[in-house]
Amino acid sequence: MTRSASIMIAVLLLACGCLAKYGPQKKFDLYLTTGYGFGIGGTNVGASETYAGGILTARDDHYQNFGWGIKLDGGVDYLVMDKLYVQGGLCFNFGVPGISNVQDDGAGTKTTVNYGWTTFGIKALVKPTFQLFDLFDVYTGFGLGLYFAGSGADIKSTTPGGDFSARSVDNNNPALAVIGSLGVEYPLTENIIFFGELYCEAMSFTTTSTAYSNSTYPGGNNYFNHIVYYHEDETNSPPPPKTPGTNVAIRAGVRFPIF
Repeated sequence: MTRSASIMIAVLLLACGCLAKYGPQKKFDLYLTTGYGFGIGGTNVGASETYAGGILTARDDHYQNFGWGIKLDGGVDYLVMDKLYVQGGLCFNFGVPGISNVQDDGAGTKTTVNYGWTTFGIKALVKPTFQLFDLFDVYTGFGLGLYFAGSGADIKSTTPGGDFSARSVDNNNPALAVIGSLGVEYPLTENIIFFGELYCEAMSFTTTSTAYSNSTYPGGNNYFNHIVYYHEDETNSPPPPKTPGTNVAIRAGVRFPIF
């Protein structure tokens, strides 16, 4: 075999290897992400207070934000044109850790209110991409989402006369979210692409009512056995609480190009 023929075969094999590894750019992929969101702003839900001899010895204010917690996200990307994707996905946020509001009078009565929340949303984004140092694909994303929030609290009291408990559940209106992201991708194989991103959501939820139930507190018609309805500018009705969900999250995930 001549030297030129050997060179041609080597070049051909190298080209075939590159095509086998990278191939033509695929238009459709699935993705999964997880991360943690840090709330920006919050609604005051009271303070933990500890007393000793009738004197306040410790106080800690608590603020609730429905965007704070563990995040899971999954969906699809579609390449509509060179360097431009559209993305659709489902978003979940779990308020972990929750908020514990503790009132301890130092005389044997201690009441703990554990607040919890989750959110679920659907979203659509536009994702322009570009290359950085011929090693990484960098992308930005911006779009809108529709989110739903479930929230409530478990109330427990320990007193000299016994232990009591109750449960509250909020009814929250859906919220429209403005979404933005900035991320970096690195292909591990042809069919697995790792990425990390900074992810932002701006939104706020309005609570329309709070239902108290499962009360073991004494008295058949006590405070923890009724529904509170919130109305704006209505006599004897508290205004609707507004709880922010705006957050900045650090997330990591994988994309799986399909075809």
